[in-house]
Amino acid sequence: MLVAEVSCTGNRCEVAAAGQFSFGPGQSLQQPEALGHSFAEFLKERGFSTRKAVFGLPAKWILTKTKEVPAADQRTISDMLRLQVEGDAMPELKDLVFDFTGHSAQREGAVLLVGTPRKHLDQIAAFAQAARITPVGITASVAALASATNRAKKDALVLSLTHGGAELAVQHGGFPSLMRHIGSTSGSGAPMLMGELRRAASSLSRNGHDHGNGSIHGSPSTNGNSRRDLVLWDDLDAGDEAGIATCRTAGESAGLNVVDGDLSSIGVSAGSNGALRGTAVAVALAAETIQNRLAIDFLHTRLTPPKQQRYDQRIVIGAAAGLVLVALIFAAFWDVHSKQATLDEITNKDTAIASQVKAAKNFVEKVDFANKFHADEAHGADCLVELTKILDNDRLTYVTSFTLHDTRKGVLSGKSRDGASVVQLQTKLIANPHFHDVELLDDRETANGASFSISFLFDVDGKQQAAAAPAPKVGGRPAVRPINK
Repeated sequence: MLVAEVSCTGNRCEVAAAGQFSFGPGQSLQQPEALGHSFAEFLKERGFSTRKAVFGLPAKWILTKTKEVPAADQRTISDMLRLQVEGDAMPELKDLVFDFTGHSAQREGAVLLVGTPRKHLDQIAAFAQAARITPVGITASVAALASATNRAKKDALVLSLTHGGAELAVQHGGFPSLMRHIGSTSGSGAPMLMGELRRAASSLSRNGHDHGNGSIHGSPSTNGNSRRDLVLWDDLDAGDEAGIATCRTAGESAGLNVVDGDLSSIGVSAGSNGALRGTAVAVALAAETIQNRLAIDFLHTRLTPPKQQRYDQRIVIGAAAGLVLVALIFAAFWDVHSKQATLDEITNKDTAIASQVKAAKNFVEKVDFANKFHADEAHGADCLVELTKILDNDRLTYVTSFTLHDTRKGVLSGKSRDGASVVQLQTKLIANPHFHDVELLDDRETANGASFSISFLFDVDGKQQAAAAPAPKVGGRPAVRPINK
């Protein structure tokens, strides 16, 4: 098995790794799982990194037949060819997978019907699964090589030499028109090879396209002669010159211009780890797949019958519409049910906290009512602080009553040791900037001391300058006299 890992950028491709995988003793595709495990080890040892692969089948596994088709679209041609294949009574055709190539919707003509036994595809699938790789295509190796060659040599004959023998392909109009497995290229196989080459060249001449090398529909020759090119791709081991010489002799005897295939001419070069010797078929397979140029693909065949509809489309549409309607009705019912459940939950919560709401409402009403009496900031505490500073801590003068109105008009009542102490307290109030309009309202002397009542206007800011202490007076009466004991 020839193996190559290729990467492409535009029309240029590079071989990252290449090699030849040899089957072990007793190994074959008849035991695909065991062979796949061995192949996985081979990929690991040789440094292959990709896990996607296209498989090329040898020409001896390929059955071809030319079919005349009218000018029609590809779907119509596919249906016609599939019906012909299904209607064929030959038993050997029953277990084949078919594809076709060479179709043109603009004109009638011939296509190449290509088939291969299904068992080979099943074996490749099992082999790929065991090797942990993903197949992206299965085609004929020589067809991919002919497609790649067509870039440099239009409508040339392609002869591929591998260990499995010689394979011949003819590319015509951009599509393979012939594929043959010739077999050995030894001396005994030379006559058969020469005969196949002559028949292939003459078939193209009968089709009216023999206009010199590198030409199609009468285009001029690229090498100045009228002989058609035979491109020889050598994937044999170095030193196997006998088979190559046989092919050259057979090609020249058939009147063909024999040239060596060159991967660089089709846009392929070797990378740092790539090797071009003996890997032309594998490299061409990879390059043609990456650039979507596979003319034949048994993995994605165009003859696959369309999926049959088991039910009338109108019935399916009607049933789908009915299901949608039922789904909408159910969704509407569920929406109403969910919203009702949410409403019931909210109502229950309102009922549970009704008493708390009522208590909170009553509290708010009381606070609002109280705020009406305290539109301004209360200054009772500030006034008491200032009075505490003024009163001596001698336990001789003490307060029995304190009143401060919203108008900041206040009255201080208490008892003291004697009238002199009362006058001294009045004087301190007058000297404090926070008290204004200080007036002694009442002053009574008793055997146990003196009782007093002083009015004032409290100023919390205390910005006014304290006035000079006037002569104490009592409600318009003369100054209080000291108490005579």
